[in-house]
Amino acid sequence: VSDDEALRLARETLAKLSLEEKVSLCAGNGTFTLNAIPHAGIMDEWYFSDNSSTVNAEMNRWTWGASGAKGDESTMLPSMSALASTWNVELARAHGDVLGSEAAHRGKDQMLGPGVNLMRTPLCGRNWEYLSEDPCLAGDLAAAMIRGVQSHDVAACVKHFCLNNQENDRFRVDVTVDDRTLNELYLEPFRRAIVRGGAWTVMSAYNKYNGDFISENPFLQRCVLRERWGFKGQIVTDWGGQRSCAKAAKAGCGVEMDMGGNIHHLFNPKEKKYPLADAVRRGEVCEATVNDMALRVLWVMAKAKFL
Repeated sequence: VSDDEALRLARETLAKLSLEEKVSLCAGNGTFTLNAIPHAGIMDEWYFSDNSSTVNAEMNRWTWGASGAKGDESTMLPSMSALASTWNVELARAHGDVLGSEAAHRGKDQMLGPGVNLMRTPLCGRNWEYLSEDPCLAGDLAAAMIRGVQSHDVAACVKHFCLNNQENDRFRVDVTVDDRTLNELYLEPFRRAIVRGGAWTVMSAYNKYNGDFISENPFLQRCVLRERWGFKGQIVTDWGGQRSCAKAAKAGCGVEMDMGGNIHHLFNPKEKKYPLADAVRRGEVCEATVNDMALRVLWVMAKAKFL
């Protein structure tokens, strides 16, 4: 599906949705799912799988636990750091091809990877799912892997955008970095993954940059991702990375995810409350902002032939 055709389908679907239904697409209705809205043509729930090396086991709706479903196996591919040690773009494409094929077979719509944060310190606990300390190598291999995953109509999600390069205080550290280092090192692998690889989705990181959490950071989400790089797709928070409602929405945030019962800033799936819709009615957020958030989710669904 071309970008323009996906946009047409997304706009047609958006026109059928109420404000609450739009908001329900901007947050999970469980730990790893987005809402189905059959009357608008979204016939099934959208499923995430959180791994760059395999398709994870089925998860319970409201917890982190696996459901224990039978026949719930998939190939375990090498870690991202092992893949990068090959310096082999064709192998990275094959890695993504296997991952996308098995994800599609298992009914998964979005793979939460690859991770392209730089290995700034060997003490980072997520290094196994990052590719390299070199931004060019990480970006080029990620781009190839993304093309492999998305060739099976499964969305790849490049993460963790950005500057999430250490384990100590990873959830709230405020990163200070000069512009040249930011652009030439820490943003470059993301740029290559998005511009060259065509990633449909991006995961925002937990940390702050210049005082604002990434999920509330207009410079990174609006100026860099959307305006500078032309990113059309969905931004999804890391699980528990949403920090607010109105502030985050106006800064360009996307889909709020967490362990199901903890999703509450934009849409509360357990209690069926709609804080983002309430913020629109109070005049704190423009409905056009919600439309744009939902449209980006729908655009990705259209690209994946889900609509």
